[in-house]
Amino acid sequence: MSFSSRPVPTSRQVACPVCEDTRGACRILADDTIFCHSFVDAVLGEKVNGYVCVKPASGHTATFIPDNSGEWNEQQRQEWEQKKLARLEQAREEEKQQEERSLCPQRRHELYSQIFERLSLDPITLSDLERRGFTKSDIETCNFKSVVAGQYLGISFDKKLSGIGADGRTLATKDDGYLCPIYDIDGNIVSCQIRLHNPPDGNRYRWLSTPNTATLQLYPEGENPLTIVRPEGRPEGIGLVEGTGAKPFLAARRLRQIIIGAAGGQWSS
Repeated sequence: MSFSSRPVPTSRQVACPVCEDTRGACRILADDTIFCHSFVDAVLGEKVNGYVCVKPASGHTATFIPDNSGEWNEQQRQEWEQKKLARLEQAREEEKQQEERSLCPQRRHELYSQIFERLSLDPITLSDLERRGFTKSDIETCNFKSVVAGQYLGISFDKKLSGIGADGRTLATKDDGYLCPIYDIDGNIVSCQIRLHNPPDGNRYRWLSTPNTATLQLYPEGENPLTIVRPEGRPEGIGLVEGTGAKPFLAARRLRQIIIGAAGGQWSS
């Protein structure tokens, strides 16, 4: 197996040799250096599955390299294999449960469209869109809608739809802002992000999600949605944009391209 000099994210085809992650949380270098997300609390010198921690985490990953000390005996290796199989079985069960809670794109679009029809734009949202360069025509067609904390919807919605509150009649929004629809290649609204007016931690964009009752990821891929925005008229190309809110919409309009937008962390995978 060969890798480039840049860290390669784990995947279903290339699992992390330390923790068996396949979701892209860990990274692998060509020299078999592993940036492991699962064993983020590993201490210097800790050994896991034939690898040794050479740098404890200062962020989201700990650094491992192959352990060539020869200290692993057969019993230790068998114990690790048993633990690995247990983790894989647990991961499969969690994945199965996630998929069972995931609505198809067409059903998501139907329900999200009903929600957007019940919402409108407030003056704060209008001012923000104008500041970002949205024209009157852009504002009319972008389909962004204002929401408040615990936005009331008036009727009951399927709680398998990501973002629906526990009562089925509210959105799981904790702060005021506006919803940005996330479109798939067929034009279905498959999820939403909320852009907060006054984020408490500086992070303006949040997925509209309720992980205990609904699945944000799309299946069979099991990945967070990308947004695909088409320009008016005939497209003149395809572009990539970091972000899934206002940027893809504006880029599609200004560049007359089909724009694929994704959160920054997704581009590496």
